[in-house]
Amino acid sequence: MFSDENLMTRFGRGDNSAFSELVDRHQQRLLNFIYRRTGSRESAEDIVQETFLRVVNAASRYQATAKFSTWLYTIALNLWRNEIARHRTAVELNERDRVQESSSMDQHVDFQKLQSLMQDLTDEHRLVLELSFIEGWTNQQIADLLNCSVGTVKSRKFYALKALRKRMGIDNERDERDERMSESTTAIR
Repeated sequence: MFSDENLMTRFGRGDNSAFSELVDRHQQRLLNFIYRRTGSRESAEDIVQETFLRVVNAASRYQATAKFSTWLYTIALNLWRNEIARHRTAVELNERDRVQESSSMDQHVDFQKLQSLMQDLTDEHRLVLELSFIEGWTNQQIADLLNCSVGTVKSRKFYALKALRKRMGIDNERDERDERMSESTTAIR
């Protein structure tokens, strides 16, 4: 089995079967990822189609300086951001996040419940959690995609999970216990 980077290089040299293999490997996951952003299957399909069209157009210039999937998701994410800038205001986006139902796209995760819990998180925090826990990306892959440090990814993940735990009422006892321990440690000094 060839790596994605090898397939892309082969496609750049004219091997169309290599492109078909890349599409087979990435299309459904990319579609799910973009659908969770847009809430519209039609819009997600358009963005994914445009993403692969851009891959085709860049094939002859492709250089494997990063993972192919990171490059692919960067293209898709930028297209989604461009779509937002053209068609939606921030208020409309926040409202869409509250009512969006995406559970029909993936049977293994209850995205409606997850998105309800994540609605108050920033876009950066939601994106880091989705890439990490739903897409299975490493911190380094996320950092490459978002053009930030691994430490920033870890920090965003930590604070996003902390906010989710608070929303779910989990670990409130631990937080209170930690505060009491901190106070008692300070009193001992």
